[in-house]
Parts: sequence; structure tokens; C-alpha cells
Amino acid sequence: MKRDPITTHVLDTSRGQPASDIPVSLSRCAGEFLEVLGSGHTDDDGRIMNGLVAEAGLEVGVYEIRFDVAGYFKQLSQT
Repeated sequence: MKRDPITTHVLDTSRGQPASDIPVSLSRCAGEFLEVLGSGHTDDDGRIMNGLVAEAGLEVGVYEIRFDVAGYFKQLSQT
């Protein structure tokens, strides 16, 4: 069965625009551990266009997406 890739779109609602250059990682939950499957940075539109992992690598399961928003707001000198 073909599954859709995992994608994301990050918006900075405090500024009313896409959030660019945010580090994002995708992990698969494996028991008590997380297995990192892919990572990237959002583009100028707040998206990761190629997805975080190849479509063939996805299985049914529980996934976690992490966003380094602390670094993003630090670059903007915001807390």
C-alpha cells in the first residue's frame, strides 16, 4: 500500500508569514527510543519541499517531528 510522505509547513503567526530556515527533524518512535529518519531546514515559504524522508522508508507507526523554534526566535532577537 502506498503511503503519503510526511511533510510540514511552518508559519510564524506572530509575524504573519512563513517561518524560514527552521531546523526540522523526523523520528520514528521505537519503544522508548526515537530513531531519527531525516532532517532539513524550512525554505522561504516555511516548507520542506522534498519531505523529511523518502516515501519508501515510511511504515505504519508513531512519528515525531521536532522544530528548533528556539533558534529561530533567537535569530530574530525575540523570546
